[in-house]
Amino acid sequence: MYKLETYMGKDKLPVLEKQLICEEVVSASSPEKVYEMLNKYFRLSSRTEEYCFMVAIDTKCNIIGVFEVSHGSIDSSCVNPREVYMKALSCNAAGIIVVHNHPSGDPSPSGPDIAVAKRLKEAGDILGVKIFDFIICGEGCYYSFQEHDRL
Repeated sequence: MYKLETYMGKDKLPVLEKQLICEEVVSASSPEKVYEMLNKYFRLSSRTEEYCFMVAIDTKCNIIGVFEVSHGSIDSSCVNPREVYMKALSCNAAGIIVVHNHPSGDPSPSGPDIAVAKRLKEAGDILGVKIFDFIICGEGCYYSFQEHDRL
């Protein structure tokens, strides 16, 4: 698994990726496993500002990349479908899982969370890259849109 960061190369050559290599193969077979992985490697539940990550997965639900797609303030983070799917397409993802934290510790989805999840699903349907889940991390718990039939 890799944490990938997109940046322009010298002289505006093709996009390069910075990688953090993880030797183990991590499966995205359940929201709980994704939640645990992001807490293990990125301490997502304990961050004091909102961060949003996109987890790219292959056809067998193995994680092939993790991208930070947004970093916001204490109570918001701007997530743009263009940035999310640009990264998903760059690593040939079969699907994605979007995960962000609520620094308050309460993983209940807000109105903007619901709107972003809907917008990402619509964009993914057009592009042919399925959004498998939209997970909100709280302190010691998470909320999965997939588990609550909201995608």
